[in-house]
Amino acid sequence: MLRTERLTLATDGLLYFAHWITPAEQPLRFDTRFFAAIAPGEDAVADGREIVDARWQAPREALAAAGRGEISPRNATARYIELFLDAKSAADALDAVRGREIRTIRPRVVMENGVRKVLMPGDSGCW
Repeated sequence: MLRTERLTLATDGLLYFAHWITPAEQPLRFDTRFFAAIAPGEDAVADGREIVDARWQAPREALAAAGRGEISPRNATARYIELFLDAKSAADALDAVRGREIRTIRPRVVMENGVRKVLMPGDSGCW
């Protein structure tokens, strides 16, 4: 499509900062990379199938909405939202993740006494 429409992606503004692979125990798996960029101020739009709602929220607003059960970000997304809590601007947010060492993060899910527990790399019992 890019060639057909003679388009060029503006990737110079993307900042790659993380790589996660979902636990093998999960029925829904993904291997994803996380990027940060300054958005052009356009409205977020849901596709109605995979994404049924979309909105722009400041990090604290997003975590508060998750705490109230209004949204349910995946573990990786919730953890990265926390990286941006102290950012006063979009440039500050990019600075928060610029230069990070990118290691593949592969959590593990275990059951302890009937309770689901997510183990992160470095935790006892994780890879």
